[in-house]
Amino acid sequence: MLTQTCARCGRPLRLGVPLSPLKARLFDVVARAGADGIAADDLFAIVFADRRAARMSGLKSHVWQINQALKATGARVVGRGGFFRLIGTEGVNWKPITGAGVTTPARRMCGAGRAASAGR
Repeated sequence: MLTQTCARCGRPLRLGVPLSPLKARLFDVVARAGADGIAADDLFAIVFADRRAARMSGLKSHVWQINQALKATGARVVGRGGFFRLIGTEGVNWKPITGAGVTTPARRMCGAGRAASAGR
């Protein structure tokens, strides 16, 4: 999908928001599934194939965290009826939201916000 990384923290950017590599992979799989979405079991098998002791509740937690990070973009990953879909990407501002003066959950996540520099 996107190969950009955050200049501040080096994390992969999705819709201009820095995500961990695992969350970026989860986002990419759901985005590639398109409007039909991907079955929860298939998503779990793809994303957590290389991890032991992973549970479906962990997948749901990662989806919630992705949605918190994407809040400013209007996009979200929705899991209903056993399928996960990416919604709200029509007209999304693809510009990275980690620039100077922006205070979003994403900036606080990557340590680029005022709260991160306050202790320095």
